[in-house]
Amino acid sequence: MVGKRQLIVGTIVWIFSVLIFSLFFITSCSLILEKASSISGGIFNYPGLRIETRSIGIEDIKNNYPRIACFGDSVTFGWNLKYEDCYPFLLEDLLSKNGYPTVKVINCGVGGDTVVDGYQRIEKDIFYFEPDLVILNFGLNDGMLWEIERNNFEERKSLIYEHGKNYYVPRVDLKVFYQYYIRMIDEINSRGIKVVILGLNPVLHTFPLSMDESLREKQREVYAMYNNKILEIARDKKIVCVDLWNIFLEKKDLKNYIQGDGIHPTGEGQSLIARSVFLVLKQSDIISRSR
Repeated sequence: MVGKRQLIVGTIVWIFSVLIFSLFFITSCSLILEKASSISGGIFNYPGLRIETRSIGIEDIKNNYPRIACFGDSVTFGWNLKYEDCYPFLLEDLLSKNGYPTVKVINCGVGGDTVVDGYQRIEKDIFYFEPDLVILNFGLNDGMLWEIERNNFEERKSLIYEHGKNYYVPRVDLKVFYQYYIRMIDEINSRGIKVVILGLNPVLHTFPLSMDESLREKQREVYAMYNNKILEIARDKKIVCVDLWNIFLEKKDLKNYIQGDGIHPTGEGQSLIARSVFLVLKQSDIISRSR
């Protein structure tokens, strides 16, 4: 009898200890996030999906229509920007005020992602939310030049650039980029989900900061090729495409729309993306106002 009583007491103490530790852990994490936000003025970058996105459960959005998943890299994520300054959030605001009061736009951007990375996480980061529309934006990381050793060069690569004693290739070969983009679109369409794709935003003449002007010029040429490939994909698949490249270049001072790192859109750049996507969605009537 005494042994059983001790066991019960011990179990209660153990459960109580676990609850106290869990509460302490959650509180500590919240304080860390608040501190990080305070230090950075509410702006900080981190790997993976945005915290705001991770907190969304499918039950939370079951009554929202349309559900739109913005799938991409750090441009979609909103690198160096608050969540509220990213184009997915701004797009939701525009749509909710213009005929889509129950719309939900989900930011599924991950910094550093290529189209290959995106394809590998499509099940858990896109299909989980059961979207009605997916907006794709990949290419800046795919077309980014990086240095390789000449003896490691693979003949199958379609692009290689020699600069002095160094050799550079895009991170994802143009042929592979095309193949994976098509594969991703087909996978999404097979679920009965509509697709819109975004072209690349242009980079400043100072990008990449670590390269000299001749390589920077080459990088801009490569990005133009990848953007043209995206436009080709849109034509081949007969889907709507928002040509951000030319939309940005129409602006008088590109520096107002691209951050100092030369590649990521500023808050004004994100707003430009949101407005451009909104206009295309309205004009194409790709999403109905009700189920």
